[in-house]
Formats: sequence, structure tokens, C-alpha cells
Amino acid sequence: MTTSELILLVSIKTGLDKNNIRTIIDSLTDIIQDLVIEGQCVQFSSFGSFSRKKRVQEIGRNIL
Repeated sequence: MTTSELILLVSIKTGLDKNNIRTIIDSLTDIIQDLVIEGQCVQFSSFGSFSRKKRVQEIGRNIL
């Protein structure tokens, strides 16, 4: 599902203008991203969570 499809579905379900829905979704994703960058975990019950994970550095290889 794309952002545009999500906006359309939320607009249909709520009866709100697509531009307002786009602003809300963009703001929500910006806030979640900022909090995760700060190291906080964002959790939504019955949906999921967003957090930053450290991964082991991998060795890059050029297969050519």
C-alpha cells in the first residue's frame, strides 16, 4: 500500500479532506522518525513498534 492509497482510504472512512489527511500522516511519520532517531521506542498497541537497532558491520565485497 502506498501513502496515496492510505490517504484515500482514511479520507473515505473519516469523511475528511485528503489534504488534511496527508498533513496528518506526514506529521505522524515525521514525529515517529524524529523520536526513533533520538533513541526512543514508539509503540502502538495492537499495531507495532518502531525502534532503532544496532547491527553488526558487514564486510563489503565486490564480486566482479
